[in-house]
Amino acid sequence: MTEEFSLREPKVSICICGTDFCIELSQRTADICCEILNDAKDKLEQLRRKDIENCVSEADICEFLKESIDKLLGKGSVDRVFGKRRQELLDLSDMICYIVSKIRDGFERQKADEESEESCE
Repeated sequence: MTEEFSLREPKVSICICGTDFCIELSQRTADICCEILNDAKDKLEQLRRKDIENCVSEADICEFLKESIDKLLGKGSVDRVFGKRRQELLDLSDMICYIVSKIRDGFERQKADEESEESCE
């Protein structure tokens, strides 16, 4: 039997409602997370100010969450997870929180692994 050496690809695998996703732990993923966070802060500020000109509705927030999840998991991911089920604000919010927490955990594990490798040298 031949053993094979392969380079580690930093990624995190998650399963959402029976659908598997693999998220690359890269600078691009980190940048997308930061972009989503900044956009979410802007939307919350609009709600807090009750900004009439830029009013944010529940439908707007759902669309923002859906687009954010699709940026992280790939286009059409939300539709694959929900199927014909209605995409509710609470479900989308829970979903993005779960995804971001798994990405954060993955980056923290990656950093700990790198620090561990450095201490062995």
